[in-house]
Formats: sequence, structure tokens, C-alpha cells
Amino acid sequence: MHPFPAGWIKAWVCCRLCGEAEVLRSADADLLPPEERQEALVSFLEQHAGHPVTQLVPTAQQLTLHSGPFWEPRTSAWTEVTDGRRIYLLECIRPDVSQPRRYRLHPGRLVRRTTQVDFDSNLALQAWTRRFPSSGCLQLGQRLIAFAQEIVAGLDASSVPGAFDDPDHPHVTFAAWPAPFRTLLLRQGWQILPSGLHPEWEDFVAVECEAHGTWSLRLRTIVEIIEEEPRIAAPL
Repeated sequence: MHPFPAGWIKAWVCCRLCGEAEVLRSADADLLPPEERQEALVSFLEQHAGHPVTQLVPTAQQLTLHSGPFWEPRTSAWTEVTDGRRIYLLECIRPDVSQPRRYRLHPGRLVRRTTQVDFDSNLALQAWTRRFPSSGCLQLGQRLIAFAQEIVAGLDASSVPGAFDDPDHPHVTFAAWPAPFRTLLLRQGWQILPSGLHPEWEDFVAVECEAHGTWSLRLRTIVEIIEEEPRIAAPL
């Protein structure tokens, strides 16, 4: 899981007196053309001429908290940053899509409380019935999904490497089933399914238990802001 989406910010310049900030460098493709980026930076420095300014960079944890999807331009974001001496929260807001993003500095920090592993049983059952439409297979599929849920409930999130982020839920990452647990699932299917369905079951697991499959694992990271107010938790 990448803590920052492509084009996210690598450094900001901040006015200590006003608590406002502007982008200094982007991590990848910039959010603005070079000329506009330069103009925004020059304008910021002119507005805060004579004020104490400093550079901010993401902390080593590279934690962020988003109020909504990456693709929504009005999504607010909080990033844990540092000036080398203290840790702060930098809030990115854009209430109007016709206006540029604005950055405000706040006291506080972000804490990753936990990462949970889950499994969408409804989506899994839909995929099962498409592949195995026989009415006699429905109950078998439900048994296999229940078994899969038992496996997922015992998984340690640190043992499941994330593959790619969910664009609609920035604190969710899709992951493939680790090989040992995929084997457990396969064996359970071999035990309860008719032998004639074993090849189809093996192909189903090979496809659907990948990160892009309908039986994929989902890593949900819970991040919280630690400050007096506002208090917000994710996922939202």
C-alpha cells in the first residue's frame, strides 16, 4: 500500500506566524504545470514577506488521513509533517473545485491504530453462483465462504502484503490470499465438492483469490488524528 497517491506532496513551505502553507515539491507528476506552481509559490512568499517561514516534509511514518476518495477534488486530507524539530498536522482543503487547494497547519499527529483484514462474502457468493450456477452448488459455496471467513478472521494483517489501493476508499488496500491460506481453502473445496468440479474449483481459486478477484482480501487501516479538535477517524 502506498501511503501517498501519485502526485502527492513531498515538501511544503510554511508560514509559522499564519499557519498557512504552499506546495514546494510534488512527489511525482505535479498537481499544477511548472509555471503555475512557480507563480503560486512566489505569491505565497510575497504574501508572507517578513514572516518566519520553514520547510515541512512528511514524517518517516508517511501517514495520511482522507475524508473521501482520492478522485474527489473536494476530499480533505491530513498529513503528518515535520520541520525537523516538531511534528504537526497539515490539512489540505478544497471546498470549491474552482479554487486551488489550501493548506493549514495544526498541532497534533496521526496514529495508525490497526490494520484489519476482511473479506466481502456477498461479492464472493455472487462470483460463486456465476461460476457454479447449479442450485445444488449454492449450499456448497456458502460452506466454502464460511470457511474462508474463518481463515480471514485469524489472519495477521502484517502477513498479508497489499497490492493496490481502493480508489473509492483511500484507507482500503486489496490483497491476494497468501499461498498457505489459499492451499487451506483449496483443500476444503476438494473435500466437499464432487471430484468432477475440482478442476473448475482450482481455476476459480487461482483467479478469484488474487488481489483483483472477487474473493480478494481487503486491508482496512484505521488512522486517527490525535489533537484537541477536530477529531476524525478512518475509514469513513
